[in-house]
Amino acid sequence: MASAPEQPAPGAAALPSDDVLRGHVAAILEGQDLTQMSMKEVRGLLETRCGMAAGALDEHKAKVKEVVTAKIAELQDANDQHEDAASAAVAPAAQPSAGAKQKRADRKPGEPGAAKKKQSTLCTRKSFMKNAKTFPVKLGDNNFNVAPREFSTGSCGYFLSSKVPMELDGERVMMQCSLNCTVIGSKEWKND
Repeated sequence: MASAPEQPAPGAAALPSDDVLRGHVAAILEGQDLTQMSMKEVRGLLETRCGMAAGALDEHKAKVKEVVTAKIAELQDANDQHEDAASAAVAPAAQPSAGAKQKRADRKPGEPGAAKKKQSTLCTRKSFMKNAKTFPVKLGDNNFNVAPREFSTGSCGYFLSSKVPMELDGERVMMQCSLNCTVIGSKEWKND
């Protein structure tokens, strides 16, 4: 049931009825990212929709907040019901448990984990260290060679750590630069 509009203070703008406020708030919130919208922003849009001067609803913050909060709760309830209906339509066996990883065998090429599976038997750590070649990189005006490395984690790849001079606002500054290139799947490689 709609309540009567609040009585405005002398010289203040009249607050529209609850039904009008709810209608405008629904239109304002429709399709918006509710985590990014502030009450102040909603009030400003509401003032525009109601033909009010900027700041006219500032003295009615509590009422606007009440209407906005109720509409957000209504939208969230509708969204929860929609998600529940959608998840019920999915076969239980096809739906992984929350936080479950996708099995590697189920991954298609290009999906996360596919490269690891493909490269996990590519070579051994010993053959990588014997056959891998350094490669050049340029940082600023400096050229560096990135050398092959076996990391403490058991993975193999390439590593560079060096101090590099750069110019910043006409001043020479030194930067500590690190480049770490790990071969995906190399942790699974055998030693020999």
